[in-house]
Amino acid sequence: MLKMALDTGAATAGYWWFVLPPGIAIVIVVLSFTLAGRALEAVVNPTLRGR
Repeated sequence: MLKMALDTGAATAGYWWFVLPPGIAIVIVVLSFTLAGRALEAVVNPTLRGR
C-alpha cells in the first residue's frame, strides 16, 4: 500500500491518508514486537532479574 502510494505520488499531491495510516500501522507492529521481545527476555534471562 505504501509502495503504491509513493509510486502514484500521493504524498506529494496532498493525499496524506494514503501514506500515514499504513506507516503508523508498521510502526505500531514493529514497536509491539520489540516490546514483547524485551519483556520475554526479562522473564527468561536470569541475569536481568536482579536489576
